[in-house]
Amino acid sequence: MQVTNINLFKSNFANEGVVKAYGSVELDNTLVLDVEVCDKGGEDGAWFRFPMTKKVKDKATGQDKYLNRVYVKDKAVLQSIKDELVGKYEREIKFGSGPSGDTGSTASTSTDGQQDFPF
Repeated sequence: MQVTNINLFKSNFANEGVVKAYGSVELDNTLVLDVEVCDKGGEDGAWFRFPMTKKVKDKATGQDKYLNRVYVKDKAVLQSIKDELVGKYEREIKFGSGPSGDTGSTASTSTDGQQDFPF
């Protein structure tokens, strides 16, 4: 599966929280998944997660943990999604060199270089 389109928007709470951007990623022009891009600003860098999580108890430790309801089995696909999302986040939101420089921009760029708009 290939990433064919990404829509990212700066979070209204980007200055206060870990979630810096949210949006969707499209795979093979077929599957659309909601995503959040997180960044603590440290050496770990940015990562992404699916916002649809389920709280469960870890049987070994008894502590709460959160599991993704969406699970990507193919590590190459998962890495591809991460590379595309984090790259777009860093180019257009974190460092502000996006198409308009406006944090409220609703335009997105598909991986084939075309502009897409959500209307």
